[in-house]
Amino acid sequence: GCGNGRSFLYPLKEIGFKNLHGCDPNLSESILYPNGLQITSSAIFDIEGKWDIMAKVSVGNLQRFYNVKADTRKKETSEY
Repeated sequence: GCGNGRSFLYPLKEIGFKNLHGCDPNLSESILYPNGLQITSSAIFDIEGKWDIMAKVSVGNLQRFYNVKADTRKKETSEY
């Protein structure tokens, strides 16, 4: 999940990205920020739709960005 979205999604929304939505199943409740960014307390496969997912993965000092295409209507469908 994206946590509370403050370190990755929130800055993207602030610089003009329009169609953003975050989710994290470990949040105690969903978040709606004043700039319109919504972070849902759920897993990605609990939200039906077709998504382009941008993921930032950090391990130690290494960071990688991944763009994943996912269709959560068909859980077996994804591209990397």
